[in-house]
Amino acid sequence: MKKHPILLALLLVAGVQAGASAQATSDQIATGHTASLSTPETLDNNGVYLSADDFIHGKLTDAFAQNTSGEHLWTDVPTSAVRVVTPLVTEKFPASKTWGFRKQGTDYRIVDGLTFEIVNRDDILMYRIVNPDPNRFTYNALYYFSRYADSDLFPINKRNLEMVYSDHPAFVHALKTTNQLLYKNDNESIGGGLALYLLRQGDLSAHATIAAPSVPSIN
Repeated sequence: MKKHPILLALLLVAGVQAGASAQATSDQIATGHTASLSTPETLDNNGVYLSADDFIHGKLTDAFAQNTSGEHLWTDVPTSAVRVVTPLVTEKFPASKTWGFRKQGTDYRIVDGLTFEIVNRDDILMYRIVNPDPNRFTYNALYYFSRYADSDLFPINKRNLEMVYSDHPAFVHALKTTNQLLYKNDNESIGGGLALYLLRQGDLSAHATIAAPSVPSIN
């Protein structure tokens, strides 16, 4: 059967339009996909914790993602200040008014001019000292702990753990009866892994919290 020239022309135009529409849709998908891959990550891997409460709730000041161009976080050694550098301004946070900071996704706490990496926060706040004071040559401990985010740091040993958690008799019993500690002096350092094991043996992890209990207000 012979096709009419006008019908052939209409079919040709329709085919061209359909092809153009398909190409446009393809371009939109490709463009959207490329934009998605090139979008900077939104996770704030760097920033400053002004208080223990900020740390507990994950609130960072001057936060920025790891791959943000022109932005950096620096600390002095020993830690006297934390500096957040941006293309427009450098913010300086004195260590005396700063709880800690997050750098490259790792959290740190500043105490008395020293920086402590937070290596555990689920059962107990456990720290590892990372920049010893250059004026002091030895340290009695490498790992420290604190009961709450705003409480003092102590080296991990039997005496300190018993003192801080004296209201948890099951944990204190585990400290006194565990074979690994029978021949350790009260002030002898305990490894972080063993301390966590004892916390769980003493069922302390079920009641652990890094936030200090609130004190009822007196009206």
